[in-house]
Amino acid sequence: MATPPSSLPEDAQASGPPEALADLAGAPVILVIAPDDLLWQAARKTWSLQFGEMLRHEPAVRLGQDSEALHDMRVATRRLRASFGVFESAFPARATRPHLKRLRAAGRALGPARDLDVLLEKAQAYQRSLAGGKGELLQPLLELWQTERGAARAAMLAYLDSAQYQKFVQAFQGWLPNPPPAKAGLSPVRNVLPGLIQARLQAVYAYERLIPRASLAELHALRIEFKKLRYLIEFFRQALGLPAEEMIVTLKIMQDHLGELHDADVACGLLRQAIAAWDERQAERPLRERQSPQGLVAYLEVQYAERQRLMVSAPDRWDQFKQPAFQNNLAQALGLL
Repeated sequence: MATPPSSLPEDAQASGPPEALADLAGAPVILVIAPDDLLWQAARKTWSLQFGEMLRHEPAVRLGQDSEALHDMRVATRRLRASFGVFESAFPARATRPHLKRLRAAGRALGPARDLDVLLEKAQAYQRSLAGGKGELLQPLLELWQTERGAARAAMLAYLDSAQYQKFVQAFQGWLPNPPPAKAGLSPVRNVLPGLIQARLQAVYAYERLIPRASLAELHALRIEFKKLRYLIEFFRQALGLPAEEMIVTLKIMQDHLGELHDADVACGLLRQAIAAWDERQAERPLRERQSPQGLVAYLEVQYAERQRLMVSAPDRWDQFKQPAFQNNLAQALGLL
């Protein structure tokens, strides 16, 4: 296993696994990063926590009885990926690149099953809200998505059982206690964090001119930038103090709004596909036996209405985010470093 070069200062040498690595798949722990921690040490703590969260939820994901377990495991992989971007300067790219590549494969394996969980949960909630037997009109769609979810879960489980996944887990777990830092990794968090936050904040603000006429694709891209900024602040919330908690709430409101908008847009597209497929299947039946897709059309109308509501209110959410409170909290947080 690689170790830091002997020429590095003593405090940059890896001195064994951090506390969060003691039991990677055990109970959740709190990420504590101090302003005086070196950047590479902050990275190791963050990676240990998120990797541990990923492994902790894996047994329940395999069991498949709690959809939130898959959500939590997927979030852990996303946070882990985001943290690689945060700490990319702290380590040589050749050291992190193989792990990031395998992590992306894990995210791709978990994504489809989780997306279908969300679709099904929302469709089932809508079905339960219908009265007078109208819910039965939506049953063909639910059965279609349940079949697709079953296929997605089978593919996901095949990946989790694969040599590729086991290699990722073993390689990352073996590398994590002693990741060799680059020169930039020897900088203390208090010196680096303000620049990291400003860079992420500028990536968000770059969308301001687009907001009045933004496309749905642009709003989805903005959501991703909000998520990266939120994850960054969450990683360092202990160092940033109470003002960070207010910032996280503000960012989550905006991120959730754009996330719901994206979900509604995806649902509209999938419903249009389902209606087209329905018509194709009905065309093969005798005229007297053909059925109307009215249940699917009604749900498509609901999703279009939801998409419209969230889309036209997005500028208002943006205006709320741009209120002075966020910048004031940021200034206070950075002042604590």
